[in-house]
Amino acid sequence: AGRRSGFGGGGAAGGRAGSGGGGAAAGDVSDLLGLQGRNAGGVVDADTQLDAGGRKKRMTTCLNLTLARMEARPTEVEEAVGQLLGQAAMSTSQDMQGFDEEQATNQVVFSNVLACYQNIDRASVDEAHRGGRLTDAAEEAIFKQPTTPLRPSRRQFRLLESAMQEHRMRETRNMAP
Repeated sequence: AGRRSGFGGGGAAGGRAGSGGGGAAAGDVSDLLGLQGRNAGGVVDADTQLDAGGRKKRMTTCLNLTLARMEARPTEVEEAVGQLLGQAAMSTSQDMQGFDEEQATNQVVFSNVLACYQNIDRASVDEAHRGGRLTDAAEEAIFKQPTTPLRPSRRQFRLLESAMQEHRMRETRNMAP
């Protein structure tokens, strides 16, 4: 229960947010995620019918659901972080050098938020946004990880970073005496 949300400095992908430029395609954020040269999966396109307010509500809701889920399931989080750290230790890739627990935790947050953003339906967004509880089955479906990791568009990546910054500011205000 002592674990905080984890995502500290530098953006959703563990500090690589400032390394922009040079993606393979206009919507590709591989460079921002440290995924150069890897098959990073399909771009998340779940929001094509949403306006800016709907996209922000969906992303904020998914971030809040993800953080609540991680807090409620610390053993799963530790396992996922350990698995990522193990993969990084086995990697010969230069960009995996120095991959640490904070970056692994950030990656777990990021992948869960993206899975939620891709899978959640409007009714579940509305229910969760009102503070309602989703059923276990709905939650499992929402957080189901694809076999190939999802990759957000640049707009979605910026939206996620914005939601995370707002969350950090709220956390900071709530901690003030």
